[in-house]
Amino acid sequence: MARRRPAPNAVPLFGDAQPPAGELVFVYDRRAFTHEAEGWINRDRERPAFARGRLFRNAKGQLAFRPEPGGPQVRGAVLEVAVGALPVLDFVATAGTALVRSVVDVSVNLRMVQAHTWTLGDDTGWRPVKQERR
Repeated sequence: MARRRPAPNAVPLFGDAQPPAGELVFVYDRRAFTHEAEGWINRDRERPAFARGRLFRNAKGQLAFRPEPGGPQVRGAVLEVAVGALPVLDFVATAGTALVRSVVDVSVNLRMVQAHTWTLGDDTGWRPVKQERR
């Protein structure tokens, strides 16, 4: 009788069987985000990630992300933020900038997930950041 191969177990995104308790957020400018969102982030549920797109910088040095299918990889992290924190983070992240919150596809642990991020709407006054294509 032929032996059956065991079915591979599904590898959870965060290494455990529990689903995330909050919202997933892709962060491409970690220093700015973690400063603004301190207290809203669950640091136990943070993983390296990347999304396809381009980075832009304004005269103040702030970074912005614009998704682009097939574009270069933008490295960052996927974080879990507290439930209900997204409206507060919208206010903080978009104050005085051309950023809008949208949902993007992000690669985490060789899996594609959808996460919220703040993307560049109008690029007036923003210039592209040179990146290596990967």
